[in-house]
Amino acid sequence: MEPTKQFSTSGKNRLRFVSAKERAKKATADVYRTSDRRHNISSTAVREKRVHSAGGAGTKKKKRRKNKDSSKVDDDDEEEDTIRYFGRDAGGLGIGRTAVIVSSKSKLVLDEQAPADGDLMDEDKAEEQGLSDDEEKDKTLLTGGTIFFAELEISSQRNGSQLFQNLARQLRPLSNSLAELLHHKEKIVELLCAFLLSPREEEGAPTPRRRANEDKKTYKKWLATKASNGFVANLATSDVLHLFGVLARELRKEIYPFLNTTILPRIIDDLLNPPSVIVIDSEKHQNNTLLDVSLVESAFRALSYLFKYNSEELISSQPPCMSKMDEKKTGDADIIRQYYGKTICHKRELVRRLACESYAPLLRKCSDKGLKRHLSRSVKALASSLALAAEQHAAFNSDHNLERARSDAIDGVSSLLFEVARSVAGRLHSKKGLLVIRSLMDCLTGVSKKSQENSENEVERNKVDAIYEVSSQLLSKLRDHVDRGRSDSVENSFANVFNEIQRTLESHITLLNETSTSLAKNPIAFVTGRIIDLLAEVIEVQRGEIAGGHADQITQSLQSLLSNDIYPKVGQEVQSQILNFLCAAWKANPSHTAFASRLGKFFPSIVTGSLDQALFLAKNLLPYLPKKVASSSLVPALLSSTAISVETAEQADSSLVLLHTIATTVWADGQNDSGDFDGTVGSLFTWEAAEECPVISAKTRKILLDVCCIDLDKKSAEQLSRIGYASRCIPFLIYLECSSDGGDDTSDEAEHSNTRNGLSEDALVGVFQWYAKVMKAVQAMIGKGHETLQRDLYTAQSLLLESFSKSSIQCHRRLPSSKVKQTVKKTLIKSKNHANSLLRHRPKSAWVVRGVAAIVNTLKIVDPGSKLNDHSNETFELLAPNLAESNHSLRLFSLEILEHYPMRPFVTDHADLDLTDDLDEEQSQRPQSEEVGTDQSPDNQPGSSLSGACDVISMLKHLELTPVTFDNERNLTSQLGRVEVYARTGKLPIVYAEAVAYHMLGVLHVKFAPIWPAAVKVIVSLSVAQEGPVWPCVEAALKRSMMKTIREDFDDATSTISNEPCSTIEIITSHHSLCLLWDSSRGKNISLFGGLNLEKLGEVPRNEVVDELTLFESVWSIMENGPHLTATKSKVVVPLFFEFMVSQYYIFHNDDQDFREIKFPELVSSTKWDRGELGHKSIHRKLESFLKMFAAVKGPQQLVSHQTLLQLFVAFLSNQDTRMANLAFACVLRFKLPYLVPYVEFIRPMLKKEGLRDALTKFNLSVGSETVISEHRLPLMPIVTRILFGRLAARGNGSKSSKDSPAARRAAILSFFSGVGNTAGELNYFLYMMVRTFIPQHESITMNGVENQNDHLKVFIELSGDITTEGLMSIPLKRQEGFLKLLSDVITQVGFGVKGFIGTFISLLLALCEQSEDALVKNSKSQEVKNTKAKDNEKETDSLEDTSQNGSIRTLSFLRLADIFNKFASTVDFSIYSERLWKSMHSSIVALPNTVINAENTPSLLRLLECIASHSSMIPLLAQCDDAIIAVFKCIAGTTRMKVMNSVLRFIDSLLGDDQNPDNDLGRSLILKHIHLLIAQFTNRLQTDSNIANLDEEVSSGKGKQPPLAGLQLNILCRVTELLVSVKKTDAENVATLENLCGLLVPLLKFDSNPNQLYLVRTILSLIPKMSVEGALAHIHSVSKVRLPQVGLCGARVQCCEEDLTLLVSFDFAATRAQ
Repeated sequence: MEPTKQFSTSGKNRLRFVSAKERAKKATADVYRTSDRRHNISSTAVREKRVHSAGGAGTKKKKRRKNKDSSKVDDDDEEEDTIRYFGRDAGGLGIGRTAVIVSSKSKLVLDEQAPADGDLMDEDKAEEQGLSDDEEKDKTLLTGGTIFFAELEISSQRNGSQLFQNLARQLRPLSNSLAELLHHKEKIVELLCAFLLSPREEEGAPTPRRRANEDKKTYKKWLATKASNGFVANLATSDVLHLFGVLARELRKEIYPFLNTTILPRIIDDLLNPPSVIVIDSEKHQNNTLLDVSLVESAFRALSYLFKYNSEELISSQPPCMSKMDEKKTGDADIIRQYYGKTICHKRELVRRLACESYAPLLRKCSDKGLKRHLSRSVKALASSLALAAEQHAAFNSDHNLERARSDAIDGVSSLLFEVARSVAGRLHSKKGLLVIRSLMDCLTGVSKKSQENSENEVERNKVDAIYEVSSQLLSKLRDHVDRGRSDSVENSFANVFNEIQRTLESHITLLNETSTSLAKNPIAFVTGRIIDLLAEVIEVQRGEIAGGHADQITQSLQSLLSNDIYPKVGQEVQSQILNFLCAAWKANPSHTAFASRLGKFFPSIVTGSLDQALFLAKNLLPYLPKKVASSSLVPALLSSTAISVETAEQADSSLVLLHTIATTVWADGQNDSGDFDGTVGSLFTWEAAEECPVISAKTRKILLDVCCIDLDKKSAEQLSRIGYASRCIPFLIYLECSSDGGDDTSDEAEHSNTRNGLSEDALVGVFQWYAKVMKAVQAMIGKGHETLQRDLYTAQSLLLESFSKSSIQCHRRLPSSKVKQTVKKTLIKSKNHANSLLRHRPKSAWVVRGVAAIVNTLKIVDPGSKLNDHSNETFELLAPNLAESNHSLRLFSLEILEHYPMRPFVTDHADLDLTDDLDEEQSQRPQSEEVGTDQSPDNQPGSSLSGACDVISMLKHLELTPVTFDNERNLTSQLGRVEVYARTGKLPIVYAEAVAYHMLGVLHVKFAPIWPAAVKVIVSLSVAQEGPVWPCVEAALKRSMMKTIREDFDDATSTISNEPCSTIEIITSHHSLCLLWDSSRGKNISLFGGLNLEKLGEVPRNEVVDELTLFESVWSIMENGPHLTATKSKVVVPLFFEFMVSQYYIFHNDDQDFREIKFPELVSSTKWDRGELGHKSIHRKLESFLKMFAAVKGPQQLVSHQTLLQLFVAFLSNQDTRMANLAFACVLRFKLPYLVPYVEFIRPMLKKEGLRDALTKFNLSVGSETVISEHRLPLMPIVTRILFGRLAARGNGSKSSKDSPAARRAAILSFFSGVGNTAGELNYFLYMMVRTFIPQHESITMNGVENQNDHLKVFIELSGDITTEGLMSIPLKRQEGFLKLLSDVITQVGFGVKGFIGTFISLLLALCEQSEDALVKNSKSQEVKNTKAKDNEKETDSLEDTSQNGSIRTLSFLRLADIFNKFASTVDFSIYSERLWKSMHSSIVALPNTVINAENTPSLLRLLECIASHSSMIPLLAQCDDAIIAVFKCIAGTTRMKVMNSVLRFIDSLLGDDQNPDNDLGRSLILKHIHLLIAQFTNRLQTDSNIANLDEEVSSGKGKQPPLAGLQLNILCRVTELLVSVKKTDAENVATLENLCGLLVPLLKFDSNPNQLYLVRTILSLIPKMSVEGALAHIHSVSKVRLPQVGLCGARVQCCEEDLTLLVSFDFAATRAQ
């Protein structure tokens, strides 16, 4: 639907467009709320307020809020509207009066301006003075105007459509008074219903009315055939709906007989529910037309007013005949239920919502019994229909239409209940809210009681489902409603709801206890389950605040439901509902003592024998309970259930999933002291659930260990997934095993135990032996090289290593058994070998490094002093590059591995030792070790000489572990500062220096900007002190930043993996896939760890990293802050810069001509970029980083390819971005060019955004100026030109009138260049910059250096003239257009400074003309093809026209040619271009006559031809193209406007020239050559009366001041006549032309002394002797009437002419007769 306009009383944009969706959100049918803010002061709100406000229309004024300033009106107070009547009342019937709306502000003015009306009113009063008060009231009632009549008049003023005016004319006589309104009510209703809609076949016409004496049934049948396709809204619909509401206010209950019989069916059936299928031309079509939102809203607001004024009758369900009703059946408004199916169950959400808002106020007026009866019937009817539909359609879920209809119906009924139950925001209705809930509960209870007899009835179950869905949606709507109120009102509002549902639940629990049969298929149990679901939804309101106040009721209900009398009997579905209720209630109040004390005892019975329910509790309840409660009651029950369920392989996997859920549970509310909790990702291995767990039986522990100790019997990814999945459970089980005493007092097997700890030792030994066995098998598979399983093998082996680490540490700390410790050490030795092998093969795998780090931590605890290997240098080489990665976990675990090696001493050269260095360093700046921390005393701090062991690796690890928050910003920068102190000493061991450099590069990935400068400073300081080991790290980072990174959408991968698995093996494999995804995403995707990530407020998640562009800037800022690296490593840095320019910058800016000028060295780039992969922002930010780097280098002459760099920097001076140009200028200044340094103070201000004109004024480069030394002028010009050319192309910073607008800059710059002069070629570089785009691509324009090389520049400029049409195709049209616009200003302001290159400009312009000519020809051919196709296919009428850009290029080219011809016609010979010129304009010349038809402005081609004709030296050029002259002559037509006509006349006038000048003979001969065409065109033009009048005015305009072109048309006609007369040989064609001319001129003869008249007489005088006798006789009568008055000398001349005319005519006729 189209958006509509909406007025707003606030804001700058008072008129805005509102979409249909937004209007639908604001639409409402609640007429009991008087706020107009919803409408934004719309006309609908004002009209309704005027009619339906308390006290009547226009009688009660709105109270104003008293303010201190009485002149100010409150924002809520709208301008009051009243109704005023004008015109005399005919007979007191209201006829002849007009009602208009008068605002309160204009009311006084109106009263002052109506004296006549006042007199009439006084007369009326005088006539009625004798009437009594009662008689006056009766007369007013009978003859006074009605509100309906007033609103009808107002609507007729607003709606001027013919349809509504027809309605108004018919209604006026019927509604002048209330008496008439009552008398004609039936007819009025019929008229309104008829004009409300139009038949679809006759849109715009009213619906045919019922004929006289025709009954309603016959009329309806006839109308159904008449309008078989239904009805549509018309122009009167909105106003008619408004009048329905007004009529209801006037008639009140008198309109009720027509309400259900006529009005409601008309609105609901015909307007809101048109037929879904319509027949057009005997074909059925889907009716997809949606009624406009405003009409839907108006319809329901009309219904609301109808209900409002007939509420008593509707509530009583009064029949239309108004007969007496049975009191037992009244009070329930049952009569309106017949419309529910078509309104509240409508397919459109807007209709459903507004319908509910219309019905709700009426229903709230019903009695409690009546409302309950009404709602119960409605809900039961819905449930029955949905259940029946479900039974009839077995494939219900697959039928989209049925599913849509079902959801719409449920939403509609729930919305109706919601509207009845709700009150103001945040509250429920005080009386009806609870009644609605009770009605729903009674419906559920009624279904359960009814269906007890037939428990297998599926229809009854479907009914319960429907009622439950309605109830659930109602609760959801109520929850959203009360959430908008105050927090204290929410609990109060839902407390009664909870109590009502709880009461129903208790009654059903009683029924369940009384039932002796099985409850699995009993409908009571099914209904009870639905009630439990509703109660669980109520508990979740406001995060479970209700549960705290009703804990006793909840626990009591749960105790009954979980008891052995109910829970085992109700079936699995209801059991799941009970557990969901349990979880919701306990999660809402986890610390409430009632839950733990009363419900904990039921866990064993719940989970026994049911893995699904045990898994449900483990996922939804275990993490939310207090740890002590969960560990003491729920965990043992879950573990027992797991052990009992292990029977088959399928059960083993299910048991493993349940055990994994228990073992990996983490409580988020407490401090995690177990496992490997990491603030970044959470805990992967944990035994938190076992810390408070009581002793588990040895049998259960053994079974659980057997479940996890899986053999690698199948070499498949699925089996590896099982092993990795199970490995996360084993540390939890080891903790349980270590916590047990080895025996079990409750089991019979305790009697057979040999020793106290025998069982535990044997079990633990078996586990570690399993570790050794499985790790060996996995390592063997890795060694064999299973390509398809490589990632799976490495991941599984890493998980095994970490699992073994956690398990061995627990055994070492908690179990003093030497047997177990010996087994642990043996396994540790084997694990160490596996770890070393993994590290050598996959040093960059996050899983491998994580697993190896776990082994290292185990070595520290279990076997102190032992190391991972004896090759620390090799390990540093493997892991140090990991510190530069973006993966925080990879950096952290790599540092843990490197830290376990012995600390190396600082490198000290005693010969160079300076004892005075840093002796006064502050204490806070001295580096500290991790062990001492920030609180170590000064006595324990290392000395300033930095001798002894170097603890920088520990410092880096501590830095990596520090949370990244704003509170820790100072701590982080302080740690980096201490590392920087170590770095600048130059005494770090080489491997440490590399590690520091790599780690600082890794810190740049952290998404926390305050630490980036500190990290860069560390690298720079380290490079100054130890450049050797640092530079390879930096070089690798620089090269890596130049590469493309493959963007992988890990979120989509997660969503694919995280889809709810349907089997246990899918859960296991999904876990394995998430492990692989964590590694492949470089730690960014932490879905593996689920909700275990404890993000604190303000903490930066470490898995999130900076974007590529920010990292690029940070890495290259190292070179900016370390210019010594750029200077010494230019062989690496400069080629990288060149690679960026070639493979990225010039790929994106593919039309930049600088690339052709600069000769780059041969580069080998491994990265190929496409333009689509690059962006303007990224390219320019990267370039900015490079320029900042080079700007920091002092003496760039020492860099590799410094000449090429200088060329690039100078080229960037013309960048449109002033920031980029300033950086480039800073780079150029570093070269200290001798011809630039003295003038920096003049040139630098040119680069500022403002003040360009002042800068150019101060920098005088004119000839003879002493500002610049003559030797510096030429080499300086390229730099100045580049800067100014960039400013010329830059965008403006202000408005068009500002000093920095593009036009102002262009004028200032060109004025500056015009003063430079071009005697020595100073402007050649500027001209080269203008035309270099047009230099053919095959031509080389490479320049050596940046100096102004005039010889080369002249050649390059001239080469641009060789451009061809094919070459122009590669140049963007916008660039061509920019050149043409610039050329205009250059010709105007620079002038003869560019004379030497006029030939080049002409050639270039002609090439552009040829391009446009080709485009025009192609379009013409395409048009012909299209026209041919259109003849065959009449539907295809698309026509191709010349594109606007090509047309603009053509126009500008013609204008620039005209500019050049005007400027240089006297000094340059353009004849050599004649052939190419006319060829390039041939099609345009041919089309010229058509382009001037009714054209307001002169075409550019005509202006060009006029320019050529205006110079006598160029007329020979014109003589070579007769088509041009013919085209100009053809422009003389009746449709030619005066601007164009004047241009044509000037063209002819220039060709005619001066009679005294013999040089114009060529021009006159050209006219004479085509004179017959010219006269024919004039004849054609002057056939129009308006054109004759114009010519007649020229004849009469001889006196007074005339415009320059006044009389030119007549003058040319006369001069052309003289030219034709001068021809000696008069052939028949000439005679005919002469006669035509005479026919044009003779009617213009006037009988006055106007000089133009004399000239006209002379012309005719010369014509007549050349004419035939018949032609002369035809005009002799008019000529003989000429008698001019004789006044002075002028009169004497006129008399002489008159006599000559008479004698000449007589002589010629006599001679003719003699012959």
